[in-house]
Amino acid sequence: MGLSKPKLFAALCREAQACRTCPELADKTAVLSELNGTIEPRVMFIAEAPGRQGADRTRRPFYGDKSDENFQKLLDSIGLTREER
Repeated sequence: MGLSKPKLFAALCREAQACRTCPELADKTAVLSELNGTIEPRVMFIAEAPGRQGADRTRRPFYGDKSDENFQKLLDSIGLTREER
């Protein structure tokens, strides 16, 4: 029997945090973590890169900067909350 989804996700997070493939992102904070929400979401949103004023500082995508405001407006427009994603 293989690893559970939470253990696989934890391993993926560790791998992402150790990745240095993109030199311009090597000094950035990895945002793939348990702070992202459930590992079995109904809907998944993927960002291009961590914003230096938001996700790079908070370790949470779409949080703490203009992308947070825009993302919240998007969620409101489709009737979802961050906890439901």
